[in-house]
Amino acid sequence: MVEEVELWVCDPVTCIRELMGNPAFDGEITYAPVKVYTYQHGATQQYDEMWMGDWWWETQHHLPSGSTVAPVILASDKTELSQFKGDKNAWPVYSSIRNLLKEVCCQPGHHASVLLSYLPISKLKSFHNNSIGRQCLFHCCMRWMLHPLVDAGQNGVELVCADRQILRVFPVLATYIISKPTLPCTELCRSVHGYRPNRKVPTITELGSNVQFKSFY
Repeated sequence: MVEEVELWVCDPVTCIRELMGNPAFDGEITYAPVKVYTYQHGATQQYDEMWMGDWWWETQHHLPSGSTVAPVILASDKTELSQFKGDKNAWPVYSSIRNLLKEVCCQPGHHASVLLSYLPISKLKSFHNNSIGRQCLFHCCMRWMLHPLVDAGQNGVELVCADRQILRVFPVLATYIISKPTLPCTELCRSVHGYRPNRKVPTITELGSNVQFKSFY
């Protein structure tokens, strides 16, 4: 018995290029880390945006001069928002970058988040343990979807920024925002409060011949 699942996905580098180069975000994007102190003598450091954090400073030290980091934020919610071909449901994944001000990211009207992918939701009846099958399928889809970020994060990509300047940007996956019911699927555990087995996530080939994996860019 063979079951076919579909993964609808956009190129994550193209999504980052669209966000970084949107002229509407000119003046709303930060390209370098900063340190802000609440008092004149620098007694207390303020952490209000991601570029104020120590992580950005540490990451920036590993990058070539004149380049910047683009912290990628993923967000998904296992909610049946759309239906395709009858009983096939989709699981949306959204992408954003934290170079943008948090006030911009929190306002839907600014379109600071783009739809990156629709993950397949399948019962996987061809598996004896469909729960483990769904968890493995989730990780296979995420690996396939985020694979273009590996090379871009290591070598960087030249992008036209919102101020129309060309800059080498290193996109780095910084945060994945998920709902509580999604935790068992992402961490390969039985439940949110259950046991988390320490094992390697299988690849698409290791998942077996029960599933035919199709990607739509």
